[in-house]
Amino acid sequence: MEKLRIATRDSKLAIFQAERFAKLLTQSGLNVEIIKAKTLGDHDTKSPLYELKQVGIFTSELNKMLIDGEAHFAIHSAKDLPSQLEDGVEISLFMDRDDYRDFFVSKGPMKNFKGIIGTSSKRRELFLKQSMGFKDFKIIRGNIDTRIRKFNEGIYDAIIVAKAGLDRLGIEVPGEVIPENIIPPAPNQGIIAVTSLIGSQYSKIARTFQNEAVLWEASHERELMSRLGLGCHNAVGIKSEYSTKTTKFSFTDGERRFDYLIKGEITDKDIKFISDNIW
Repeated sequence: MEKLRIATRDSKLAIFQAERFAKLLTQSGLNVEIIKAKTLGDHDTKSPLYELKQVGIFTSELNKMLIDGEAHFAIHSAKDLPSQLEDGVEISLFMDRDDYRDFFVSKGPMKNFKGIIGTSSKRRELFLKQSMGFKDFKIIRGNIDTRIRKFNEGIYDAIIVAKAGLDRLGIEVPGEVIPENIIPPAPNQGIIAVTSLIGSQYSKIARTFQNEAVLWEASHERELMSRLGLGCHNAVGIKSEYSTKTTKFSFTDGERRFDYLIKGEITDKDIKFISDNIW
Protein backbone atom coordinates (compact mmCIF):
# COMPACT_ATOMS: atom_id res chain seq x y z
CA MET A 1 0.00 0.00 0.00
CA GLU A 2 1.29 3.48 -0.89
CA LYS A 3 2.60 5.53 2.01
CA LEU A 4 0.84 8.91 2.11
CA ARG A 5 3.23 11.81 2.75
CA ILE A 6 2.04 14.76 4.86
CA ALA A 7 4.04 18.01 4.66
CA THR A 8 4.15 20.29 7.69
CA ARG A 9 6.21 23.03 9.30
CA ASP A 10 8.55 21.71 11.95
CA SER A 11 7.23 23.56 15.01
CA LYS A 12 5.65 21.60 17.86
CA LEU A 13 2.21 23.00 17.08
CA ALA A 14 2.46 22.30 13.36
CA ILE A 15 3.60 18.73 13.99
CA PHE A 16 0.72 18.21 16.42
CA GLN A 17 -1.69 19.39 13.74
CA ALA A 18 -0.16 17.07 11.15
CA GLU A 19 -0.38 14.16 13.58
CA ARG A 20 -4.08 14.88 14.13
CA PHE A 21 -4.72 14.48 10.41
CA ALA A 22 -2.39 11.48 10.22
CA LYS A 23 -4.49 9.79 12.90
CA LEU A 24 -7.60 10.10 10.74
CA LEU A 25 -5.77 8.41 7.88
CA THR A 26 -4.26 5.61 9.95
CA GLN A 27 -7.62 4.87 11.56
CA SER A 28 -8.88 4.33 8.01
CA GLY A 29 -6.16 1.76 7.42
CA LEU A 30 -3.80 4.01 5.45
CA ASN A 31 -0.01 4.28 5.90
CA VAL A 32 1.36 7.77 6.47
CA GLU A 33 4.64 9.61 6.78
CA ILE A 34 5.10 13.15 8.11
CA ILE A 35 7.66 15.32 6.29
CA LYS A 36 8.92 18.44 8.07
CA ALA A 37 9.95 21.60 6.24
CA LYS A 38 10.68 25.26 6.93
CA THR A 39 8.77 28.11 5.33
CA LEU A 40 9.70 31.72 4.62
CA GLY A 41 7.96 32.72 7.84
CA ASP A 42 10.17 30.31 9.77
CA HIS A 43 13.36 31.72 8.26
CA ASP A 44 12.41 35.37 8.84
CA THR A 45 11.46 35.57 12.51
CA LYS A 46 12.05 39.29 13.01
CA SER A 47 9.97 41.20 10.45
CA PRO A 48 6.37 42.07 11.40
CA LEU A 49 4.02 39.83 9.44
CA TYR A 50 2.05 42.77 8.08
CA GLU A 51 5.23 44.28 6.59
CA LEU A 52 6.16 41.20 4.57
CA LYS A 53 5.12 41.67 0.95
CA GLN A 54 4.96 37.98 0.09
CA VAL A 55 1.70 36.11 0.59
CA GLY A 56 1.56 32.64 2.06
CA ILE A 57 4.77 33.02 4.05
CA PHE A 58 3.84 30.02 6.22
CA THR A 59 2.18 27.97 3.48
CA SER A 60 3.72 28.40 0.02
CA GLU A 61 6.70 26.09 0.50
CA LEU A 62 4.44 23.32 1.77
CA ASN A 63 2.03 23.67 -1.14
CA LYS A 64 4.96 23.65 -3.56
CA MET A 65 5.86 20.23 -2.16
CA LEU A 66 2.48 19.02 -3.41
CA ILE A 67 3.14 20.41 -6.89
CA ASP A 68 6.64 18.88 -6.97
CA GLY A 69 5.32 15.47 -5.91
CA GLU A 70 7.19 15.46 -2.61
CA ALA A 71 3.99 15.22 -0.55
CA HIS A 72 0.36 14.20 -1.01
CA PHE A 73 -1.07 16.50 1.67
CA ALA A 74 0.05 19.71 3.36
CA ILE A 75 -1.15 20.82 6.79
CA HIS A 76 -1.74 24.46 7.66
CA SER A 77 -3.32 26.69 10.24
CA ALA A 78 -6.25 27.74 8.06
CA LYS A 79 -5.91 31.41 8.99
CA ASP A 80 -2.43 31.43 7.38
CA LEU A 81 -3.71 30.41 3.95
CA PRO A 82 -4.09 33.32 1.49
CA SER A 83 -7.27 33.73 -0.53
CA GLN A 84 -5.51 32.70 -3.73
CA LEU A 85 -3.62 29.40 -3.52
CA GLU A 86 -0.93 28.13 -5.88
CA ASP A 87 -2.12 26.88 -9.27
CA GLY A 88 -3.33 23.30 -9.01
CA VAL A 89 -3.70 23.34 -5.20
CA GLU A 90 -6.96 23.35 -3.25
CA ILE A 91 -8.16 23.12 0.33
CA SER A 92 -9.49 19.58 0.56
CA LEU A 93 -10.41 19.57 4.25
CA PHE A 94 -11.17 21.97 7.09
CA MET A 95 -10.75 19.90 10.25
CA ASP A 96 -13.04 20.31 13.25
CA ARG A 97 -12.71 23.76 14.78
CA ASP A 98 -11.05 24.32 18.15
CA ASP A 99 -11.39 27.45 20.29
CA TYR A 100 -11.26 30.44 17.92
CA ARG A 101 -10.59 33.11 20.56
CA ASP A 102 -7.37 34.85 21.58
CA PHE A 103 -5.68 34.52 24.97
CA PHE A 104 -4.06 37.34 26.97
CA VAL A 105 -0.98 35.91 28.70
CA SER A 106 -0.28 38.06 31.75
CA LYS A 107 0.36 37.73 35.48
CA GLY A 108 -2.52 40.08 36.27
CA PRO A 109 -6.04 40.83 34.96
CA MET A 110 -6.27 42.52 31.59
CA LYS A 111 -8.55 45.26 32.88
CA ASN A 112 -5.78 46.52 35.20
CA PHE A 113 -2.87 45.88 32.84
CA LYS A 114 -0.03 48.33 32.39
CA GLY A 115 3.08 47.48 30.43
CA ILE A 116 4.39 46.25 27.09
CA ILE A 117 2.31 43.81 25.03
CA GLY A 118 4.00 41.51 22.55
CA THR A 119 2.14 40.88 19.29
CA SER A 120 2.87 40.90 15.56
CA SER A 121 -0.82 41.14 14.63
CA LYS A 122 -2.40 44.41 13.52
CA ARG A 123 -5.80 42.94 14.41
CA ARG A 124 -4.82 42.26 18.01
CA GLU A 125 -2.94 45.54 18.43
CA LEU A 126 -5.54 47.91 16.99
CA PHE A 127 -8.56 46.25 18.58
CA LEU A 128 -6.84 46.45 21.98
CA LYS A 129 -6.04 50.11 21.37
CA GLN A 130 -9.64 50.81 20.41
CA SER A 131 -11.35 48.78 23.15
CA MET A 132 -8.92 48.99 26.09
CA GLY A 133 -6.85 52.07 25.35
CA PHE A 134 -3.56 50.14 25.45
CA LYS A 135 -0.68 51.91 23.70
CA ASP A 136 2.57 50.07 24.42
CA PHE A 137 3.12 47.29 21.87
CA LYS A 138 6.28 45.53 20.78
CA ILE A 139 6.72 43.15 17.86
CA ILE A 140 7.09 39.49 18.81
CA ARG A 141 7.73 36.64 16.38
CA GLY A 142 8.42 32.92 16.72
CA ASN A 143 6.36 29.87 17.53
CA ILE A 144 4.17 29.65 20.60
CA ASP A 145 6.94 28.12 22.76
CA THR A 146 9.32 30.95 21.87
CA ARG A 147 6.75 33.61 22.64
CA ILE A 148 5.93 32.15 26.03
CA ARG A 149 9.65 31.85 26.84
CA LYS A 150 10.13 35.54 26.03
CA PHE A 151 7.19 36.38 28.30
CA ASN A 152 8.65 34.30 31.13
CA GLU A 153 12.00 36.04 30.67
CA GLY A 154 10.30 39.40 31.24
CA ILE A 155 10.95 40.76 27.75
CA TYR A 156 7.20 41.44 27.52
CA ASP A 157 4.69 42.15 30.29
CA ALA A 158 1.99 40.35 28.29
CA ILE A 159 1.63 38.51 25.01
CA ILE A 160 -1.36 37.45 22.94
CA VAL A 161 -1.64 33.96 21.49
CA ALA A 162 -4.38 31.84 19.96
CA LYS A 163 -6.26 29.84 22.59
CA ALA A 164 -6.35 26.85 20.23
CA GLY A 165 -2.56 26.67 20.20
CA LEU A 166 -2.40 26.50 23.98
CA ASP A 167 -5.11 23.86 24.09
CA ARG A 168 -3.56 21.66 21.41
CA LEU A 169 -0.18 21.57 23.15
CA GLY A 170 -1.62 21.38 26.66
CA ILE A 171 0.19 24.56 27.72
CA GLU A 172 -0.97 26.28 30.89
CA VAL A 173 -0.06 29.95 31.33
CA PRO A 174 -1.40 32.75 33.51
CA GLY A 175 -3.93 35.02 31.88
CA GLU A 176 -7.44 35.02 30.45
CA VAL A 177 -9.45 34.45 27.29
CA ILE A 178 -10.11 37.70 25.44
CA PRO A 179 -13.83 38.30 24.76
CA GLU A 180 -14.87 38.80 21.14
CA ASN A 181 -16.24 42.25 21.92
CA ILE A 182 -12.64 43.26 22.70
CA ILE A 183 -10.73 41.32 20.02
CA PRO A 184 -12.82 39.48 17.40
CA PRO A 185 -11.19 36.36 15.94
CA ALA A 186 -9.19 36.21 12.74
CA PRO A 187 -11.01 34.44 9.91
CA ASN A 188 -10.53 30.65 10.17
CA GLN A 189 -8.79 30.90 13.54
CA GLY A 190 -8.92 27.57 15.37
CA ILE A 191 -9.19 25.51 12.16
CA ILE A 192 -6.59 23.15 10.71
CA ALA A 193 -6.66 23.03 6.90
CA VAL A 194 -5.44 20.27 4.59
CA THR A 195 -4.37 21.08 1.03
CA SER A 196 -3.79 18.71 -1.88
CA LEU A 197 -3.73 18.80 -5.67
CA ILE A 198 -7.06 19.74 -7.24
CA GLY A 199 -9.18 16.73 -8.13
CA SER A 200 -6.57 14.22 -7.01
CA GLN A 201 -7.37 10.93 -5.30
CA TYR A 202 -5.77 12.41 -2.18
CA SER A 203 -8.16 15.35 -2.23
CA LYS A 204 -11.04 12.90 -2.40
CA ILE A 205 -9.65 11.00 0.61
CA ALA A 206 -9.40 14.17 2.69
CA ARG A 207 -12.92 15.28 1.80
CA THR A 208 -14.40 12.14 3.36
CA PHE A 209 -13.57 13.60 6.78
CA GLN A 210 -15.26 16.98 6.21
CA ASN A 211 -17.74 18.29 8.79
CA GLU A 212 -20.52 20.33 7.16
CA ALA A 213 -20.66 22.99 9.87
CA VAL A 214 -16.91 23.66 9.80
CA LEU A 215 -16.92 23.82 6.00
CA TRP A 216 -19.75 26.39 6.03
CA GLU A 217 -18.02 28.60 8.58
CA ALA A 218 -14.54 28.39 7.06
CA SER A 219 -15.77 28.97 3.51
CA HIS A 220 -17.88 32.00 4.38
CA GLU A 221 -15.09 33.60 6.41
CA ARG A 222 -12.64 33.09 3.53
CA GLU A 223 -15.15 34.34 0.95
CA LEU A 224 -15.74 37.58 2.81
CA MET A 225 -12.01 38.17 3.26
CA SER A 226 -11.38 37.51 -0.43
CA ARG A 227 -14.22 39.65 -1.79
CA LEU A 228 -13.12 42.59 0.35
CA GLY A 229 -9.48 42.15 -0.71
CA LEU A 230 -8.23 42.05 2.86
CA GLY A 231 -5.09 40.52 4.37
CA CYS A 232 -3.04 40.34 7.58
CA HIS A 233 -2.15 44.04 7.25
CA ASN A 234 -5.80 44.90 7.98
CA ALA A 235 -7.28 44.90 11.49
CA VAL A 236 -10.38 42.82 10.86
CA GLY A 237 -12.18 40.00 12.60
CA ILE A 238 -14.57 37.59 10.87
CA LYS A 239 -16.56 34.80 12.50
CA SER A 240 -19.27 32.73 10.82
CA GLU A 241 -21.78 30.72 12.84
CA TYR A 242 -23.27 27.67 11.15
CA SER A 243 -26.12 27.23 13.66
CA THR A 244 -27.53 30.70 12.90
CA LYS A 245 -26.18 30.98 9.32
CA THR A 246 -24.63 34.36 10.12
CA THR A 247 -21.24 35.98 9.58
CA LYS A 248 -20.01 38.81 11.80
CA PHE A 249 -17.48 41.26 10.40
CA SER A 250 -15.49 43.68 12.59
CA PHE A 251 -13.00 46.39 11.66
CA THR A 252 -11.01 49.01 13.55
CA ASP A 253 -8.35 51.59 12.77
CA GLY A 254 -7.44 51.84 16.45
CA GLU A 255 -9.92 54.61 17.16
CA ARG A 256 -13.30 53.69 15.70
CA ARG A 257 -14.83 50.24 15.37
CA PHE A 258 -17.28 49.00 12.76
CA ASP A 259 -19.31 45.79 13.24
CA TYR A 260 -21.68 44.28 10.69
CA LEU A 261 -23.76 41.09 10.75
CA ILE A 262 -24.50 39.20 7.54
CA LYS A 263 -27.46 36.84 7.56
CA GLY A 264 -27.22 33.90 5.18
CA GLU A 265 -25.13 34.15 2.03
CA ILE A 266 -22.78 37.06 1.38
CA THR A 267 -24.19 39.46 -1.21
CA ASP A 268 -22.80 42.31 -3.32
CA LYS A 269 -24.88 44.65 -1.16
CA ASP A 270 -23.05 43.40 1.95
CA ILE A 271 -19.66 43.91 0.31
CA LYS A 272 -20.53 47.45 -0.78
CA PHE A 273 -21.89 48.41 2.65
CA ILE A 274 -18.79 47.11 4.44
CA SER A 275 -16.44 48.73 1.91
CA ASP A 276 -18.21 52.08 2.25
CA ASN A 277 -17.69 51.95 6.01
CA ILE A 278 -14.06 50.82 6.26
CA TRP A 279 -12.30 52.60 3.39
